[in-house]
Amino acid sequence: MTGKGNSLIPTGPLEIRYEVIGRYPHDPSAYTEGLKLHNSFVYESTGGRGVTRSSLRRVDLETGQPLDLIAVNENYFAEGLTILNGNLFQLTLDSGVILIYEVKDLSKPAVEVNYNGWTKGWGLTDDGRNLILSDGSDQLYFIDPAKIQIVGKPISVNVKGSPILSLNELEYIRGFVYANVLYSELVLRIDPANGNVLGLIDLSGLRPPQTTSCVDCVLNGIAYDATSDHLLVTGKHWPTLYRIRLLN
Repeated sequence: MTGKGNSLIPTGPLEIRYEVIGRYPHDPSAYTEGLKLHNSFVYESTGGRGVTRSSLRRVDLETGQPLDLIAVNENYFAEGLTILNGNLFQLTLDSGVILIYEVKDLSKPAVEVNYNGWTKGWGLTDDGRNLILSDGSDQLYFIDPAKIQIVGKPISVNVKGSPILSLNELEYIRGFVYANVLYSELVLRIDPANGNVLGLIDLSGLRPPQTTSCVDCVLNGIAYDATSDHLLVTGKHWPTLYRIRLLN
């Protein structure tokens, strides 16, 4: 199942084909900002402010029901998340702090650590050693998870030297960074050594028809199931989480 691509991305990268092999219920009220599969549970970060507060959720994959639901400080708009070394890291958009939880006990209050060297948090993943962060630009930053400091130089994600902006949700898969491009249903396969886009997945065929009139209801959730080598994908206010297999 493939699409026709998107004018946001210059021609060149290989189009990665996929097939849908499973569907699960997903809370349509969830404004999905981050997604992670860990020990067979889905961890999800949702955005919101004030009355509609951001949250961190541990979700049963089969039913879509939250097993843990932690309300985030009402002044924070939660963004991407990842899990590394027994800790869950959750970004905030513009508050300048990252929230760090113990995965084994999410009921413990999160430790708040200030950003050091960047200002906004969008997407988050890790390569097993460092956190990898997007901030809505073409840049990906590598972050020491112990010090929450930038390691080395950021990379510019590009197609033949042309930078790709609005990088959002991230997932690290078998040596590559996969990144969603905001306000599109495109996911890019990126070489983390140099930022080159090596492939793209057009998931526009998955967008639920009831969301087409909603500008913000775009694809924004990528999680990797290493056991099956499948991806789990969903979007903001989508009623379905899809299991897909990449074909090339």
